[in-house]
Amino acid sequence: MSPNLEIELVAKYPKIYRDYNGDIMATNMAWGMEHDDGWGTLVDCLCKNIQDHIDNSIESVKRYEESENKDSWYKKPEIVSQVIVDQQKEKFGGLRFYCSGGDDIIDGMVTMAESLSYKICENCGHPGSPDENDSWIKTLCKRCRRRNKPSKIYPRIDGEDIRKALGGE
Repeated sequence: MSPNLEIELVAKYPKIYRDYNGDIMATNMAWGMEHDDGWGTLVDCLCKNIQDHIDNSIESVKRYEESENKDSWYKKPEIVSQVIVDQQKEKFGGLRFYCSGGDDIIDGMVTMAESLSYKICENCGHPGSPDENDSWIKTLCKRCRRRNKPSKIYPRIDGEDIRKALGGE
């Protein structure tokens, strides 16, 4: 991801990206966000929903504790632990958002965002689909796919071709 977009996300969600550019021995976020800018909006929406969910859980607990009507049938809300990104990258054409903290709802948000990434061009953010190019899978739109094709196509070589080339039978 471009440095400007990374810095924007880190500034917007400092709690989530607490370990950004941290010690290489302690976090994979020392490498930054290892994907292209096209998923920036997706990640921004994911982080906003995650942080809103955490903040709302804190407010719910405060309202419950300040309430005078603590009926026994009403379950006391729990504070959702702060999510901290451990690693954010592209893998096999999709977004991987590894984090610690959160709850089942946040796990669902992350799963949804990772699934949606297979429908969004990693380069530009337009609708896309996974594409294998040079043994690397990347989710691209039609326009970026045309621009991303190698200028020279090398044929795949199997074991038989190698034996022939080396003078074997």
